[in-house]
Formats: sequence, structure tokens, C-alpha cells
Amino acid sequence: VDPKNQNPRIHLNRIQLRRIFSRGSMALGGRFYGGWWQQIPSAYRSHIAINGKPTVEIDYSAMAIRVLYAKKGATYPSDQDPYDLGLTQWQGPQDPRRREIKTFINALLNDEKKKYRLAKRAERILGLNHDDLLEAFSSKHPLLVDLIGTNAGLEAMYIDSQIAEIVMLEGVKQGILILPIHDSFIIRAMYEQGLKRLMHEVFMLVT
Repeated sequence: VDPKNQNPRIHLNRIQLRRIFSRGSMALGGRFYGGWWQQIPSAYRSHIAINGKPTVEIDYSAMAIRVLYAKKGATYPSDQDPYDLGLTQWQGPQDPRRREIKTFINALLNDEKKKYRLAKRAERILGLNHDDLLEAFSSKHPLLVDLIGTNAGLEAMYIDSQIAEIVMLEGVKQGILILPIHDSFIIRAMYEQGLKRLMHEVFMLVT
């Protein structure tokens, strides 16, 4: 491994998963960690094979926000990106500002002590300060404003971990390996459509 590369060494014997909860509560967090496939750069995951066969990775887009809408008894439109806050010249899912917005929203939702502030580096990337971005979020998602600083993000993470558990166990029942990467899954390409249906069904069941 190049010493300048921050990616950790890959140990292919790391196939056992564990759940990591947050803030001393087994109702916060709970995502699955430990698999070697989670530790490689996303660009390399498409090269993973299962029994020598090609795989695909399928994800729940903007899972946390969609879970929170569901908890409110609402549905966020599936054809819209919750992280698109109406910034100028938005480039869609590949917009470099999207990651900063996602980080901001997740931190905001879990900021119990009300101390979180947008980093200066993020301000430069976004072209907005903390208050401007907060206003944009509040305008886009007025239904979620009362969840700021309430651990709502970690509660949503717990729900998505429950969804992941059900999806994987259903794969076990069918003899199909499903590898979790938090809110996405790697599966043999031939099972892609079946996994998409399963993910939708489980999301609706749990939420």
C-alpha cells in the first residue's frame, strides 16, 4: 500500500460483521461494520466478484432523510434528491457540494449540545456560511426542522440498520449472499432486480 494513500490495508479474512451503536443506547446507530469490502474505495467495489460472478451495488438514496419523512407519516418523492437544496448550478448526484450538504444535515440532526458549526473548508466549497445553509435546509425540509439536535439522525441510522439486517437475513434464507455497506448492498448481478424489490418491501415494512 502506498504510504501516502490513507486507505487501510485490506485483510480478506475480515468477513465477520458487528453492529456499532451510539451514545450508550441500543436504539441509536447500530450499523454493521467489519467486512473487508467496506474498507476499499468505492471505485474498486465494482470489481468484487461472488463465486467468480460479477456483482452490482444497489443503494437506498438519501436513506436517513427518507426514514425521517416516513416517521413523520410522509413520503419524500423518489425522483427528487433531498440533498438538492436549490444551490445554483447544481450538478445532480455528482455535485461535489452534495457530500458537504449530507455531512451538514447529519451533524445538525445529531447536535444535541447545539455546538456544531459548518467548517470553513465546507463554507468555501459551498459558497455559503452556516446560517445560509441552515436556512436553505429549513426551506427545503420544513417538516424536519423540529428534529434538529434531537438525535434524529442516529435514530434513522438505527432504523436503516434494522432494514439491512432483514435484507441480509432474507438473502440467507434464499441462499444468496448480500454484502452490506451501511445503506447499500453488493449482490451478484443476476439478482439485482430481486434485491431492488426486496429493499423496497423491507423499507415499507419497517417504516
